Amino acid sequence: MRRLRAAALAAGLLWIALPAKSPLNPYDEGLALVGGMRVLHGEVPFRDFWTIYPPGQAYAIAAVFRAAGETVLAARVYDTILRGLLALLLYLLAARMLRSRDLALLPYGTAALLLASAFNYGYPVFPALLFGFAAIEVGSRGAGGGSARWPIGAGFLAGIAALFRIDIGAYAGCALLATLALRRLGGGGEGARFGGRGPGFLAEAGKAVGAALLATVPLYAWLGSKAGFDRLAENLLLFPLTTFREVRHLPLPPLVESFDSIAAVFDARSPRMPAASLRFYLPIAAIGLSAILVARSIARSLRDRTPLASEDRACAALAVFGLGLLLQAESRYDAIHVLPVSLVAVLLLAGLLRRLPWRRPWAAVLGAALVGVSAIPYLLLPGALLVREVRERSPLGCFSELSRAGCVPTLAGQEALVRTLDRLDPTRGPLLVLLPRHDRVFAIDASIYFLAGRPVATRYHELHPGVATTNRVQEEIVRELIDRDLERIVLLQWGNPGEPNASRLSSGVDLLDRTVRARYVPERTVGMYEIWRRRDGARAGGEAPFGRGS
Repeated sequence: MRRLRAAALAAGLLWIALPAKSPLNPYDEGLALVGGMRVLHGEVPFRDFWTIYPPGQAYAIAAVFRAAGETVLAARVYDTILRGLLALLLYLLAARMLRSRDLALLPYGTAALLLASAFNYGYPVFPALLFGFAAIEVGSRGAGGGSARWPIGAGFLAGIAALFRIDIGAYAGCALLATLALRRLGGGGEGARFGGRGPGFLAEAGKAVGAALLATVPLYAWLGSKAGFDRLAENLLLFPLTTFREVRHLPLPPLVESFDSIAAVFDARSPRMPAASLRFYLPIAAIGLSAILVARSIARSLRDRTPLASEDRACAALAVFGLGLLLQAESRYDAIHVLPVSLVAVLLLAGLLRRLPWRRPWAAVLGAALVGVSAIPYLLLPGALLVREVRERSPLGCFSELSRAGCVPTLAGQEALVRTLDRLDPTRGPLLVLLPRHDRVFAIDASIYFLAGRPVATRYHELHPGVATTNRVQEEIVRELIDRDLERIVLLQWGNPGEPNASRLSSGVDLLDRTVRARYVPERTVGMYEIWRRRDGARAGGEAPFGRGS
């Protein structure tokens, strides 16, 4: 049986590695690549470039580039390793909840399939989830007894998660505190008597919080000293909590959706998000049902003065973690943002199915319904996506001639643009990529900076709505444009999808657009990119038409 388990675990890791040659994501993956590239070459996040992501991913990818070279494939190998470790960690948690290494293979395979079908490489949520789930695993395992140092280890892991995503680190910390509190129930652990529970909990919570701060404070303090603590707070806390929701929020799906949206998984041309309702409301049901079962176990533990079972502590921690991840999914509801809470739901559903008294008719019906409904978003959908992707692009194939792509397929026109820029400017000077208009912005092709391997001529390689659409930021970009006296710039000709949020609205600020048209003229078109050349009369240090346009 050990060989079969090993083969099943290896199969899950293979699934995760198969889509390594899926097409390059020009925005999300591009931001991760450019962040790593800029850090590698000595730039400091927040001081030298604008970002709303914590610094962990940029420094991790920079380390990968230093060790393996600056290629898209190198960053993807790092990402794939993280996902594989995450899947194995979920297997350990599932084995604890199910009390069986063999049964745990089912949720493990499901989680591996979900991770394999998420083609968002470079996404900082993956390392954050890895350390967040690790904190829960250490907390659940340590709460059963043994070394008194386990709160320190679990807290430190939650702190590391916060270096990649502050919100996920905080959710993992809350889950850990729930584990610490539940350890004091009934007759288990030190200070089991009522009078000793409070001080014991506070002591262990203090260790966990102290370890988390030890993991996070040094790096954030150093970044604050370099970039300014006000800028750090604005980028990491204020903007995500305010403007981000205004310009990026997507509405939640209806409770019941039509069958054609579920069947869209079989249509590669469908723009819809298949099984959107199931992917959001199934985790809510899993968390709610799990909370009810844990509450019953807590009541029994208090009544009988017995320790709370290990699987109950793990289930409670996962439910708390899942609630936080549900908030993350709600902030912008799409496929990648609902993935983290889906991983939690898979574990909780497995625990629910194990607890059901299958011999009773009502339990058999409920269990069959849970299995059938969850199979659509967690097995059928990711399986179809993975098979489709691997059929189109073999992981052994090479789909790009650009050395920095590492055989990963690029967007149409990207290779031609890089070659054209190299011919026009063999010195490989700074590059600036803009849009046709900046009063209304959705996203930018950040990946072209990395593929071209050129210095970025602005702090704002990410043109984010609510930022690049403001007069203050456009003034800053204009100053950079004039100070650097760029001979050529690139304009990306793609449209705004008109999402139901503020990104579809015009800010009325056209300063950057007027400056570009005053200083540059179109020179040539390469696919969806236009290369603009500086006008003969435009000189470095010239006056910029600062002011709010209409």
